[in-house]
Amino acid sequence: MQWNPQQVKQKTWFERFSEQPHQLFYFCTIFAVFFMVGTFLSLVGGNIDFHKIHIFGLIYGVFVNAILGFLLTVIPRYTKSIMVKKQDYMTVWILFLAGIFLMLIGFENISKVFIGSTLVYCSIVFIETILQGMDKKQIESWYLSILVGIGGLITLASIFIKFDFTSIVLWWFLFPLVFVVAQRMLPAFYGVYFNTEVKTKHFSFLPLSILGFYTIGLSIYFKLSIITVLVSFAMGVLILSFIIQNHLYRKAPAILSIFFIGISWLSIGFFFFGYRVYFVGVFI
Repeated sequence: MQWNPQQVKQKTWFERFSEQPHQLFYFCTIFAVFFMVGTFLSLVGGNIDFHKIHIFGLIYGVFVNAILGFLLTVIPRYTKSIMVKKQDYMTVWILFLAGIFLMLIGFENISKVFIGSTLVYCSIVFIETILQGMDKKQIESWYLSILVGIGGLITLASIFIKFDFTSIVLWWFLFPLVFVVAQRMLPAFYGVYFNTEVKTKHFSFLPLSILGFYTIGLSIYFKLSIITVLVSFAMGVLILSFIIQNHLYRKAPAILSIFFIGISWLSIGFFFFGYRVYFVGVFI
């Protein structure tokens, strides 16, 4: 009699694709192309809402989308915790995509309900993950979790309260969120390449940085030019000191040089922004 081994059910491509949370959020690359084309068409006279495509689409459909996939993977690693459950990150992915598509077809407020609620839920998942980890003192993980929750609350608040949504969501959510990731990852990358120990940042570095972003956001909103100028210059100096302390200016492979150019341009950008507000009086 011929022996037939037990057949193992083969996983579908989507089952394999969804095994890692960051892979699901690769859809942001498709969104990036779509929204860039849409932005171009809106600028050359196409019947397309520039605000919806360029601002809301790029912020949430591309940048926040990619960052969520990244955080769902790295926060458990940062904190030495269990991986985020599949049912949790699948819920985040589905609801977030639904919010983006609802925005595209014209249901802006319902879209904000989906996206804002998803971000708040994601923040809760992150905090629960941190609390289950062996290293609960990973300060960046706490900041990232809280910032994601704040982004969700801002999105939900914009449904009921009229304010400069773009300015607040950029300065209170997206910019500090990206910066917290960058100030953690860049020294780590350089440390691995040069085989050097990553210098410990002063405990006040992150609070001061985030306070700077928030203060500039408020000062722009209320047209407080003096505060905008002073804090912008202070942020430029703070980031420049970060670059010098971590020796990010060292000759390195191209990918690290790109990171160096990015963080350097951020410092230069703050100086020029302060200069522009002081001498020209233009906030944006």
